[in-house]
Amino acid sequence: MAPFPTSHYYFRAFTFSILFLKTLAFDPIPLFYYAGFGKDLKFTPNVALFGNAKVLNEGSGIHFSGSGSSGDTGRVMYKKPIKLFQGKPRQLVSFSTYFAFSVSLEDGGGLAFVMAPKGSEGDMFYQSSYGLNSRKFEVVGVEFSASKGGRKGVSSSCHVNMNIGWFCC
Repeated sequence: MAPFPTSHYYFRAFTFSILFLKTLAFDPIPLFYYAGFGKDLKFTPNVALFGNAKVLNEGSGIHFSGSGSSGDTGRVMYKKPIKLFQGKPRQLVSFSTYFAFSVSLEDGGGLAFVMAPKGSEGDMFYQSSYGLNSRKFEVVGVEFSASKGGRKGVSSSCHVNMNIGWFCC
């Protein structure tokens, strides 16, 4: 595993970073719905929404939709830092998370779970891949994507990528 500079004590977990790679050949209305949060009253104040992400039913789910143009994106970011080091001498701490999702080959699209340093949120959302300025912020992420063939020489495919260091376009 690639070492990270120890000057970053806290990382923000981008709980769900959604990137819809839509083309006009696919379904004109991209949609992602996650309904696994339940009615947790603490959910809504602990997340920040970007792009076309919206909380549904008082925090019971998240909906991502767009106009069907290429590059429709939405992002949900957990606001509280996750401490990855503790004690003296500093020792790594662990955490776990899980989520379920579905990406259709017919519609195309993708999802990425990303951890990035504190300070990588905000206006950079539309400046680069996954809303992260890849030259400035080191990230760790797992990307899931699907695309439908249809153009000559292009086949349907599903991808899972592990990105360490930064995401590139």
